[in-house]
Amino acid sequence: MPPRDKFLIKGFLASMDSNPPILLPFRFNPSTINDVKETNWVEHKIPGLPYAKYHWTGGGTRNISFELFLDGFETPTAIAGVYGLTAGIHADIASLERFLYPKDGKSPNAAIAKITGGSGSTNTPNLVNAASSLISANTKRQFVKPPIAIFGYGSFVANVIVRKAEINVEKWNNFLDPVRAKANVTLSVLEDTSLDSAQKYLRKIRSTAGAFGAPVTFLGG
Repeated sequence: MPPRDKFLIKGFLASMDSNPPILLPFRFNPSTINDVKETNWVEHKIPGLPYAKYHWTGGGTRNISFELFLDGFETPTAIAGVYGLTAGIHADIASLERFLYPKDGKSPNAAIAKITGGSGSTNTPNLVNAASSLISANTKRQFVKPPIAIFGYGSFVANVIVRKAEINVEKWNNFLDPVRAKANVTLSVLEDTSLDSAQKYLRKIRSTAGAFGAPVTFLGG
């Protein structure tokens, strides 16, 4: 068995409500995490006073941002082929992007399959029905929200939404598969949700992490 610290995971984004579940471990922890909490105060300027008074109207957002390093050369998924190829990072990029798109609703791929008959050839009699199904599928996805994420970093665990993910690919292999990238991620903490829920999912993630391809150990939580 590999050394315990080889698969030590300190940070992750996950959603166990998605189908299939999403688990994006941080193989390389961010070097810097920016945590900004806002609160709302209204300024009142009173005639004759040399200062202003402030009235608190409510809390603001709490945003967490960081840069993720996605690397197919250094992670345990890296493989060497006959041409010295390195495993791509498609899975990591896809997992991150799934937090930005609706988690449910009928996939348009099912309607597209009707056009080709599932075999890649055009099935003309089904063309009209397939087009109708495609429109219906998109309509069903119109008001379906992306999944809520669980963000874990050491002892900090919270329910969050992924507001933004800017992915910059820096290196490709010979087949132009991305093998190294940096992703600037912005999260908003759902402070009105119970942390008990996040802790419950953390335990569920721990119990099912083996299904994601490697024995993993989470710090904190």
